[in-house]
Amino acid sequence: MNRKHFISSSIILVQILSSVPQVFSSQDIKHTLRVASELRPRFLTRLGENGRYDRYKGFVKDFLEELVNILGYEYEIVLAQDHRPIVVSSRVNFTSGYWDGVIGMLVRNEADLAFGETDVTMERAQVVDFSVPVLTTKFSVLHKHSHETRQTVIYNQWTIFAPFSMAVWIPFTVVAILYLVFLKAHQCRPRSVRFRLIQKLKHSKKFAGIVLIIWTLLLFTSYISNYTAQKVLAASSSTTSKYSGLVDISSQKAIKIGWLARGSVDGFFKNTINELYQKVYIRNIGRDWISSVKEGVNKVLRDDGKFAFILDSLTANYEALLDCTLYTLPQEFGPQRSFSVATPIGSPLRERINQAVLSLSEQGIIEALQLRWFTQVNNRCSLDNIKVWNFATVDASVQEMSPVFIIAVLGLFFATAIGFWEMHLLNRNRKHTAPQAKPPRQQSELLPKFNLEVV
Repeated sequence: MNRKHFISSSIILVQILSSVPQVFSSQDIKHTLRVASELRPRFLTRLGENGRYDRYKGFVKDFLEELVNILGYEYEIVLAQDHRPIVVSSRVNFTSGYWDGVIGMLVRNEADLAFGETDVTMERAQVVDFSVPVLTTKFSVLHKHSHETRQTVIYNQWTIFAPFSMAVWIPFTVVAILYLVFLKAHQCRPRSVRFRLIQKLKHSKKFAGIVLIIWTLLLFTSYISNYTAQKVLAASSSTTSKYSGLVDISSQKAIKIGWLARGSVDGFFKNTINELYQKVYIRNIGRDWISSVKEGVNKVLRDDGKFAFILDSLTANYEALLDCTLYTLPQEFGPQRSFSVATPIGSPLRERINQAVLSLSEQGIIEALQLRWFTQVNNRCSLDNIKVWNFATVDASVQEMSPVFIIAVLGLFFATAIGFWEMHLLNRNRKHTAPQAKPPRQQSELLPKFNLEVV
């Protein structure tokens, strides 16, 4: 009886041990964790062809460095080998039950951990365990300013010239030089024959002077108004935008909206009970399926304001930092998305990873890494202007300032014409009117006269 009991106990023990994933036995021997991830901009990029962890850079690599320091393991990055035309990483084929991407690697025991641009969803949580969130984000709408309404505010040492574009400053300089030449040519020179002639050309000079004063006042007023508008725009940029959110931009029939095929956004629209979001989904379903983030961003740039792309706010803000023609709508929407470390179901590493993530979060290390890889990039756009875009042009263009220059050019033309007409009249009068010769004085008139009285 004892023998049968011993055999039964041994069989149960063997079954229990066999049910434990290989990760536990392998990590005890190697002390090396296999971390599944995918190449994504900002998250993980390759530095070389070698598969070693020191050949990568990105948020995932830096985070794993901090994580394994607490866990006490070494690690190696194992890339997902699902090379498919449509990037549907970590998604399931409901017909075959096959998972691809990093989640599939965990399910098939090809990795011990998984971390990358894979957020927590209900379907994924049924086949793997997730740690506490490392990054959190929501959905955002990436859009582009149309060519006609593109803002061109300059925030540098040349801000003083920003109210006018270069195409305005050049003709302004030319007109100013022409007026200076005109007034210099009509400058009065006393004690000269030309002075007497110029004195009679009063009308042309006065006309040119009046036009110059009016033109200067108009130009000065335009400069002050544009400069003031620029400063007001910069001060109120945190709340200024043509479209406030998804519902607002979706009401524009000329603008199409797209998102990743079979992604988190697609799942959100399918399961939402919000009528406004349901209308957006019905209106745009199947119209513009996007296979990757890069394809969606390129389509936004290519369609010039006629297409809006929905994606997570981290990626949207990053793309807006790289290209100043892009911006994100101020209102984010959707559920809180979490990027977490995935482990096989029942893994004891999950609890230790939770404690490590909380420790890194409290120390501010995760926030510092997020700023490094998603904010402090080699960008030329202001972070304050990511969600800001006033569609009114701030710098005055040639078309807007053309009436002022037309006045200046016409004034100079008429002043010159009046001057030539006055000179013509003077020359004609000089020919037809001969000066009368004065009679010569008598010699007696030249002598001094004395009043002699006879006493």
